[in-house]
Amino acid sequence: MYFACELLSKKENLHRIPILNDQNQLVSVFSQSFMLNYITESDSKIGTKLNKPISECTHFFKPVATVQEYTLTINAFNEMVSKNITGVAVVSEKNQIIGSLSLRDLKEIVDQKEMFKILFKNVKDFLKDLDNERPRKIITVQKEDTLKMAIDNLKIMKVHRIFIVDKQSNPIGVISLKDILFEIIHD
Repeated sequence: MYFACELLSKKENLHRIPILNDQNQLVSVFSQSFMLNYITESDSKIGTKLNKPISECTHFFKPVATVQEYTLTINAFNEMVSKNITGVAVVSEKNQIIGSLSLRDLKEIVDQKEMFKILFKNVKDFLKDLDNERPRKIITVQKEDTLKMAIDNLKIMKVHRIFIVDKQSNPIGVISLKDILFEIIHD
């Protein structure tokens, strides 16, 4: 299990590990979220790490990919693809976070007849339409919050990333499942 968790915390673009038996048959799949749940619920050794302030997790404070709320949605998705990332913070003109857009959101519109028309809406309106289908909430934490608070929010909301914001709601960092696994298993 430790080896699987270490792989999921280090390897770029690795989100799941297939588990095979001796006959090379698939018996299970370990995902980042599965490992996060397993570790946080079964390993008493990480208790003190969970109380660590986010401000002490320096690798969480990397540049945050953002798009302005009035950017065309198709351009926002193109930017994600060109930067090889799966999500961005959506910000207002004052750089305050107002939403999150991820490649996963494309699944929401794949079956819609007017998919291409929807992609030419601005991101703010696109997210508003998604909210009508499946209400979403912006999940953020601040530097003073603990690792446990970030983990709990990720698990409860079933999201893959959470943004760190300052007092004015400006994004200053992003925490992914991979980042949390890395923080937990590495000293």
